[in-house]
Amino acid sequence: MAIIAALILTLFSSVVAEPALQGGVRRMTERLRSPDDRGFTFFSIGDWGDQDTTRASANAGRMNSIVEEKMKDHPVMFVASLGDNFYNDGVTDREDDRFQRIFEDVFQSRAPLDAVPWYVTLGNHDYRKNPDAQLLRYGYDSGGAWKMPAYWYSVRVDFDGGAAESNYAFFVFFDSWRFTTDEKQLNWLRKTLLSNEAQNATWLVAVSHVPAFSIGNHGKNQTVIDNILPILEKAKVDAYLSGHDHDMQVLTSNGGAPESGNSVVQIICGAGSRQEPVGKNPDSKRSKWAKGLVNGFAEHTMDNSTFVTRFVNGDDGTTLHTLTLTPRRDRRAVVVQKQSLGFVSLGDWGDATGGLSATAKTLKSTLAARPWSAATQFIALIGDNFYENGVSNWDDSQFEDTFESHMDFGYDLPWYAVLGNHDYRQDALAQVIRTRINPSGRWQMPGRYFSPPIIHSGLLVSICAVFIDTQDLYQEGQLRFLRARLASSECQQATFIVVFGHHPVYSVGWHGDNDYMIRDVLPLLKRYSVDLYVSGHDHDLQWLQEDSLSFVVSGAASKERDTNYKPDAKQLVWSQGNVHGFTRHLATSSNLVTEFVDSESGSVLKSFSIPARNQPRVSTCPHCESPVLKQEDLAGVIRASLSPRMPNMNVSIYIVIAIVLLSCGCGALLARRCCSSEPVREASPAASVDGRPPRGTASSTASAGWRIFPSRRVKRTKSEMPDERTPSNDIGRVMYPTSGVRDLEMGGTSSGPAE
Repeated sequence: MAIIAALILTLFSSVVAEPALQGGVRRMTERLRSPDDRGFTFFSIGDWGDQDTTRASANAGRMNSIVEEKMKDHPVMFVASLGDNFYNDGVTDREDDRFQRIFEDVFQSRAPLDAVPWYVTLGNHDYRKNPDAQLLRYGYDSGGAWKMPAYWYSVRVDFDGGAAESNYAFFVFFDSWRFTTDEKQLNWLRKTLLSNEAQNATWLVAVSHVPAFSIGNHGKNQTVIDNILPILEKAKVDAYLSGHDHDMQVLTSNGGAPESGNSVVQIICGAGSRQEPVGKNPDSKRSKWAKGLVNGFAEHTMDNSTFVTRFVNGDDGTTLHTLTLTPRRDRRAVVVQKQSLGFVSLGDWGDATGGLSATAKTLKSTLAARPWSAATQFIALIGDNFYENGVSNWDDSQFEDTFESHMDFGYDLPWYAVLGNHDYRQDALAQVIRTRINPSGRWQMPGRYFSPPIIHSGLLVSICAVFIDTQDLYQEGQLRFLRARLASSECQQATFIVVFGHHPVYSVGWHGDNDYMIRDVLPLLKRYSVDLYVSGHDHDLQWLQEDSLSFVVSGAASKERDTNYKPDAKQLVWSQGNVHGFTRHLATSSNLVTEFVDSESGSVLKSFSIPARNQPRVSTCPHCESPVLKQEDLAGVIRASLSPRMPNMNVSIYIVIAIVLLSCGCGALLARRCCSSEPVREASPAASVDGRPPRGTASSTASAGWRIFPSRRVKRTKSEMPDERTPSNDIGRVMYPTSGVRDLEMGGTSSGPAE
């Protein structure tokens, strides 16, 4: 039985604990709400796990009294456990009797303290046996007070009623012993602390076991100083709570006054059950107050203007020291009342010998500066990703030489990519495969057209982003997918809808307008009230406008060319040629601001704002439709196949019907229909050249919220591939062969669409 029990525990650890906890992939923030709109209180106590529970019991009694006193005025929301929870060597498993003797019998045997949750971090002593057992205890007893969902996680406490734009405190709990140099934790810590949610918090607090600086027994910790402290300083954290040294201390990372509001204030409270003297490692510059040989804990009270820490003597309840902080001036000089969501667009960036280095340098600076450091959620690569001829396979050296070496800035952001005409000169599908076999995890092209889940910033701002393949516009299902995604309720309810593709609809650059985009894509953009269409292809920067629909051409990330070949274009608002640059976009609940950035100087060349539309969206052209889709509808294409989630289960039936019709002498009629001169249209499910059902249904990742429709590529000869030098009035016909897709697949020789 013991062996079976051990196997079950091992299975639980590997299936439940490992993916969600040790891998550090759990990123949900637990959210609490204070019943008092004025603020709340929490405790911090470290190194409380001694086998002799006398001192810990004294602390528990004092904590229980404070909880009783504050039930109506700044109530106690939680206890921050600062590590070394079980001396001397942690626990062996989730049912170790020390959970009962040292934690529950001491802290959970008193009411109302027993109702207060404990958010736990681990200390060095907790690693001496089985640290995972303390994580598994949370899964085993998740309804109780013990809260440790992962080695690193975050907690948010709202006050002022918990409204989306109210005051709140944001806490990050992380590991400072085993994972101090672990890249997964560091990336998570960096991303979380620099997130819009954390940066807009009234109070931003980090919690762990090992301090950066200390004048106590252990002294400063260089590993924490080198790896953790720079992140805390960059994020402008208000306070870092820790234990480890068995005393109480206040220090500042830069040596300034704690009340100055421009330094990370370090609060050490490791006197929960053991006590030691201070002064062994003096640091007169950073140390502001210290008390050794004392038993106690810290009581913290927060409201919208002050963060008060009271160091409490656990033996007699007296106040040893009081520290009052005000919000950091350098992080909250302006109170942010609006959530914001940012993204960056780079087009035609794939020439490593051109302006890519300057663009990468300026992009890195953008991502490091506010508000982009906190608001940016993705980067859009809008085609011509690898000059001059794309890549030959998923492991092509250009991925490393052009993308990884230039675009690795240390930020855990997705880079969503679409294909351009140059990417089709070799193996375009290799860029899709690269997403599945992705060394950095940043390159994201799950299909040749796709849409990630709705991107949110808080409760007020959201973007529906749709990425399309304009080089192969009529590949099976793409226009149907575009229509279905734009028409979906979640997309229509988003604050902004943005579509990305390589080829512009309108352009005053060298290539000019694209007739096929105007005919088949523009009606869908107008019908479903798209706010912004972003493209590249022309190596310049442009802003164009038609009614309420804005167009951005951002194709100058690595190549440059003159512009304004069509100065009388009625859609043109502004353009700039002979410059390397990109665009950055910032959305709030009221508007979407686009800035055109010069890669060489970093200056903003032009900016404009798109106001948020009223809900529900009112289309400026409710009856607009792509002629291709309209022809399909009129021709009686089975409407069930138009659903992006509908599997092509009946395709084989239509193939059989087609074969029967041909065998009955109807082949001539079918051939006449296939080869007649008619508008270009997508392939019918029945028109499979090899007898197999064509692809086009949603991939398995659709269950995660994605809309991805990989499809069969129409084979073209080299002479049919578009050329950069093709005159603008013919570019559409070369880009999309004049024969219908069905004609190409069936071997037809239609002369082109009827005008």
